[in-house]
Amino acid sequence: MTSLTSKFNKFAITLMFSAVLASGCSSSDNSNTESLPDGTSTETEGASGNDTTGTIDDATVGTTDGTVDNTPNTEGVELEVRDKYHDDNISEAFEALNYISGYYESILPKERPYNEESDFYQAPTEELGYVGITQAIRIDIDASGTGSYSDTYERQELANVHVENQVATRTNTGNSIKWSGTDEWSDDSAGLTTNTTFTIESSLLDTGYRQQTAVIESQSRGYGGYDGTMNLSYTLDGAVIDSSSKCEAISGTLNYSHTASSGTTTIAKAAEDQFWKVTNTENGLILDEYLVRTLGADLYCDFGDF
Repeated sequence: MTSLTSKFNKFAITLMFSAVLASGCSSSDNSNTESLPDGTSTETEGASGNDTTGTIDDATVGTTDGTVDNTPNTEGVELEVRDKYHDDNISEAFEALNYISGYYESILPKERPYNEESDFYQAPTEELGYVGITQAIRIDIDASGTGSYSDTYERQELANVHVENQVATRTNTGNSIKWSGTDEWSDDSAGLTTNTTFTIESSLLDTGYRQQTAVIESQSRGYGGYDGTMNLSYTLDGAVIDSSSKCEAISGTLNYSHTASSGTTTIAKAAEDQFWKVTNTENGLILDEYLVRTLGADLYCDFGDF
């Protein structure tokens, strides 16, 4: 039976996830670029790490056979090459989304069918600081691995009421596992709310390779200038990392936008490309583009059905 304490371990992650979703599209790239005698450049990040960068003629990027990559850039334009994608707004939201996918999957036992009804109540006594907790978990998975999950959680304090409602369905299509659901999060005293809908589908490509497609929409209120709707979607192919539940993203496309900004970020890499291309646009105009060697985030891909 699933431990009820899993909700408390998840609570801190949910706080991080909600804060990230409300962070908007503001840039957090604190880097310094220094020119070298050979025309390339190095970049030193702030507290987030040390990434080296260079420049490369865009006409030589995108294929392994020497042909020109058909990108929106003018031939001959040099693009900066960075070691890792490190915009906190998108990277952390991307990682949080995959944590949610992993959270749902990891709490399910491998046995099929599986059914659970768990209830927990903690009275708001003086010994517990007048904190009352009510939680109900319902899991119903059939022999094929298809079913439903719900978790309602309420934490009552003297000056605040925190509520989380999670409802999700799991579908085994035979070659893929799809999670679709909603996550409602609120803190009454601070006036914070985050309502998220998501669909995450993971499929088997070949031995050692998976594909994951995800769509998330999150509406946040109470965060001031960062209120609004965030949209994150991607289709990524990943290679299974040995002895782990993760896959390294090796190709695909990711799109990110937030109503707090008119900008959109697209990160894309074809299977034959050497680098990921990051493109920031606003009102249809390209603001900047650069290349990265790695996406800097892994996919959860430990599904027992394949």
